[in-house]
Amino acid sequence: MSTSRESAFAGFYQQNIQTLSRTLTASLGDSQLAQDAAQEAMARACERWDRIEHYDNPAGWCYRVAMNWATSRFRKRKREVITDDVPVAGTFESPDIELQDRILIALRSLSIEHRSVIVLRLIEDWSIEQTAEALGVAPGTVQSRYARALKRLRAELGDMHD
Repeated sequence: MSTSRESAFAGFYQQNIQTLSRTLTASLGDSQLAQDAAQEAMARACERWDRIEHYDNPAGWCYRVAMNWATSRFRKRKREVITDDVPVAGTFESPDIELQDRILIALRSLSIEHRSVIVLRLIEDWSIEQTAEALGVAPGTVQSRYARALKRLRAELGDMHD
């Protein structure tokens, strides 16, 4: 990799590693697995940077690679449960710890597919198209998962003013 490409990747890494780790933590419910997956995705991005830097959403590509890696690792270690660990404090920016806990519990009740859509759409503010690309599904699938996940979260969370 040339010096300019190394510099470009280093900038991409610096701009995206924390967000990717935070997003994966919210999606997977396991901060250590999320950090490992983020590093693996970034290593793969570095190897392919000549191609990936030209993608419309290289961060989305990294998210998808990380989720695929985490899923593969999960399947190989069936005795581990992805949602056992609670994400680290500060995953969300709300100062209300009790509210954070309720949200995290509700998020963990969702399937990984539904949780990923919620995290990418609501927390990362990605478009339907960006989310679809990152997850490798059709935009309509994102919309239906999003609607179902929101309905389930509303049922789980109930009145947020309790």
